[in-house]
Amino acid sequence: MPVETLRGLNLAGSVKIGSLKAFNLRSTDIEFTLKSRDGLLRVHPAVARLYQGQYSGDISMDVRGTTPRLSMNEHVKTIQAGPLLKDLTGDDKMSGTGTVDVQLAGSGTTPEQLRRTLNGNAAFSFTNGSVKGVNIASLLRNAQAKLQGQSLPADNQPNQTDFAELQGTATVTDGVVRNNDLSAKSPLLRISGEGQVSLPAETIDYLLTTKIVGSLKGQGGKTLDELKGVAIPVRIGGTFSKPTYTPDLAAALGDVATEKAKEKIEKKTQKLLKDRLGDESTKQLLKGLFK
Repeated sequence: MPVETLRGLNLAGSVKIGSLKAFNLRSTDIEFTLKSRDGLLRVHPAVARLYQGQYSGDISMDVRGTTPRLSMNEHVKTIQAGPLLKDLTGDDKMSGTGTVDVQLAGSGTTPEQLRRTLNGNAAFSFTNGSVKGVNIASLLRNAQAKLQGQSLPADNQPNQTDFAELQGTATVTDGVVRNNDLSAKSPLLRISGEGQVSLPAETIDYLLTTKIVGSLKGQGGKTLDELKGVAIPVRIGGTFSKPTYTPDLAAALGDVATEKAKEKIEKKTQKLLKDRLGDESTKQLLKGLFK
């Protein structure tokens, strides 16, 4: 970062650009106002169109002290995540139409220093897209086959998890992003999630809780009807470049067995009490036994 140059900058003006490609990202209809004086620079308001959506932002750089400080308050609406990520990182790991709001601040003179000092919060919402690199349905089918000692089912489905809705919020503390309210919905699955990722270390520690609400028929494998509606934990670990996915299907099957046993006990108890006490007394007693 050219700190000395920024400290000596004294200007006020506005810029309009018809089209721009920077950091491999493409945008059009760019307009922003720039002010800089005594080591304090601000770009605001800033607007642009990009990837079929709209960007607006407020960026400040404070180089008056020993360590430069950057703050960002940025918003993108109805962008296409796939093409944007493809241009930015070379890999479209996610697709969908998204809205993202980010308020972040960090200090340092290099990207690495900024990642280690980032603090702030974010909110995101995507519709009609997919997360690539993992197919949750196939993951569960394979886990069930292994648990039952069966050969893995044939699978010719794309290695991705489709969603109709995906949303959540996050807090960022010293470069560690924490999310406790991930929610994803599709005709097949309901997914909630919580955990964290470290931007400096590029590591993942995250837990998904998945519930099957639809049928797996016609999706390359046998249905998992006995797991419908049951919470299935899937632990995500590893690194950004090599994430790992570990479903705990044994725990889910144990919950199913426990629930079925409870239902049998309740039915037998109800019949026994009905024979002894009658219908009304049985109902009152069962309310206390099976809350």
